[in-house]
Amino acid sequence: MSLNPGQQAAVDEPGHCLIVACPGSGKTHTLVARAERLLAEAENTRLAIVTFTRAAAEELKERLVGKLGPGVMPRVDAGTFHSLCLQQLDAISGRGNRPFTIATEGTTHTLVMKAWELAAKRFGQAMLPRDAVKRGIEFLKANRDLAPPTGDPQIIQFAFERYQELLGAQKLLDFADIMELTVGGMEAGTLPPLRVNDLLVDEFQDADKLQLDWVIAHVRHGVRVTCVGDDDQAIYGFRHAKGYDGMMHFAQVARARTITLDTTYRCASVVVAHASRLISCNTNRVPKTIRTASRATGSVDRMDFPTFDLEVAAACDAMSACLPAETSAILARTKSVLRVVETALVADGIPYYGGVDGGIWSGGAPGLVRGLIGASLGKNPTGATLALSARGMPSSVIENARRHLMAANGRMASLLQSNTWLAGASDVHVQAWEEMREGFERIVRATNRQPSEFAEACTTFIAPGIDGFTNPGILRAILSIIARMPGALPDVYQRIEQAARRSERDKTTRQRDGVALLTLHASKGLEFDRVWMPAVRQGVLPHGNSDIAEERRLCYVGMTRARCHLTLSYSRTQDAPESVFLKESGLGGLSA
Repeated sequence: MSLNPGQQAAVDEPGHCLIVACPGSGKTHTLVARAERLLAEAENTRLAIVTFTRAAAEELKERLVGKLGPGVMPRVDAGTFHSLCLQQLDAISGRGNRPFTIATEGTTHTLVMKAWELAAKRFGQAMLPRDAVKRGIEFLKANRDLAPPTGDPQIIQFAFERYQELLGAQKLLDFADIMELTVGGMEAGTLPPLRVNDLLVDEFQDADKLQLDWVIAHVRHGVRVTCVGDDDQAIYGFRHAKGYDGMMHFAQVARARTITLDTTYRCASVVVAHASRLISCNTNRVPKTIRTASRATGSVDRMDFPTFDLEVAAACDAMSACLPAETSAILARTKSVLRVVETALVADGIPYYGGVDGGIWSGGAPGLVRGLIGASLGKNPTGATLALSARGMPSSVIENARRHLMAANGRMASLLQSNTWLAGASDVHVQAWEEMREGFERIVRATNRQPSEFAEACTTFIAPGIDGFTNPGILRAILSIIARMPGALPDVYQRIEQAARRSERDKTTRQRDGVALLTLHASKGLEFDRVWMPAVRQGVLPHGNSDIAEERRLCYVGMTRARCHLTLSYSRTQDAPESVFLKESGLGGLSA
């Protein structure tokens, strides 16, 4: 495969280099070609390739070996940031003489919780929630000397110090500590860099400050560095990735030449036009005018629907109709939307791969409906408690209800026949039960009827107070899918349980010959002939709790997964208005 002028310039650059690669621009091909040229400079040249996953590192090394032969392997190190840091540390002490043990994920979680408990005793009622403290500790780890942007810095610093003490008491290091030890050693001159002439960094936009400092430390030790990434595809800010700012900091410190790969070989011109219009609304980005080498006749459509279940049904039908002649994907911003789509695919018998980790029936709206069906049939003694929890009942009342159901052999009707399980409940929660009682009565009466009647009975639970598990629109869509499933209610429940018992290994190893079902984050790096993005509405995409610029980049990533045909859809009856991204991409006010 030949190189275009931009790729050739990146391969030939003699010094430090920042390669900004748009979607489908041949980034990996260029990176491998540059590595090939660098290794050809001298027989003793060594280089290291750093990526964010072992699989990506091995793929790049295998491609180099395929080009240059197995004799190149001793001259190339490829790994993640953490594995290469360990290599540096082991070069000094030897792997068998490490003065520390790497903490497992489970251990770090336990110690963070202990640190939170110690902080709670110290600060009392002023204490932050567990998740906030956990995020604060992670921020301090990734950003070194920077204070966390949210929360109480004093509390987070206290918890961070206790966490470090707990690790130290057991001679443990977490992955961030390994990087900090390595970076600190290189900065102090007590630890040498990797013994290489060149360092190549892939997906550089995803590097956090600690990883950025590790790269820059190699620059200052005389290692030539090539970084490859795309600031427009920086979608991991919640993991403290530095994105555009980190890329520009590297370019400034290293005085690196910035080369933009602005020709895509993936997307049809119409896809490029709408995606480029969207991403141009971000201000802090490397300027680029994306061109396409694709000659495909593509299409970009915006489709509106009266209800979310009809939107999902249309997406499933359209993306399955093109199989197997074309590849297709449904890409969702949230797992709750993904669960609805996966439920519809299962109900209609449409082949797919991907989906929600742990199975669609393990939580969210499908989990709630599964629990209600199981409880009504006497198959799931505690299924009814999911509805109580979703309506905000306290844990003490839910535990009483669980014991009551177990004593009654799981009969859901027993909750209606006696209120003893409500002992100790507040007047507010007693009133909440009275409001739910009619719904439970309707569900019990509908047990021996068709799924459509059961689904209608469950509509009682579609209310603003049920958002402990899901929102009303999501639940309404799930019930609509259940209503369409053939057979009696016990048959439907049996099929649901069979699907729920399917192992995660079976799911991930399923042959990829159906519709791809992925979150927008998981879709990065992939491409399909047809892509459908549902629920493009405010509060979902962009998500209400996320930075708008990053959400715009995430939408851009989804749009640029499409080679030829792209559809963005929206349900007019949802509580939230259509996404601002529809207008920004040139699709505002259009519908089909």
